[in-house]
Amino acid sequence: MNFSGMRSQSRGFTLIELLVAITIISILATIGLRTFLGAQAKSRDAKRKSDLAAIQKAMELYYNDCGTYPTTIGDGDIIGCGSSGSCNVGAEVCTPGEEWIRNGVTYMQELPSDPMGNYFYDWSSSGYTLFARLENTSDNDVPHSGTVPQAYKTIWCRQSPHDECNYALPGPGANLSPILIED
Repeated sequence: MNFSGMRSQSRGFTLIELLVAITIISILATIGLRTFLGAQAKSRDAKRKSDLAAIQKAMELYYNDCGTYPTTIGDGDIIGCGSSGSCNVGAEVCTPGEEWIRNGVTYMQELPSDPMGNYFYDWSSSGYTLFARLENTSDNDVPHSGTVPQAYKTIWCRQSPHDECNYALPGPGANLSPILIED
């Protein structure tokens, strides 16, 4: 066979075909990115819940040793560290990222810090409440009204400045009912 007389015809993509392919790839990339970002938010929320549960356990251990819960100065700082005095007397501030040790007793190897800075700790003489702002407002632990999640139905984490949280982990004696904000 002699192919020298045949013309080679290479067919390229038309502009319409390229635009359709780019559109399909863009749609798939958008769906993939949205799924990825949603999974990251859920992962951070799971860490928040786990960290607050660990803090709660440490609070109870502290209470068992001292007969009182540690106090706070806000922003996740707990007054309950150091070696001078007894329990809350002469206690120093434990900040997120540091060990929570009081009089030689380790309550936490590292007081957790929020992945996005959304932890708050509120203390009162009757008990304590641990707060966080969950990113996934569809989470079952976020306050709901009927079947519609109330993304902006919030709990005041602190009174000043008014920080809004949507997840609370109350300790014994804590009462959340007066601090829930109704729409």
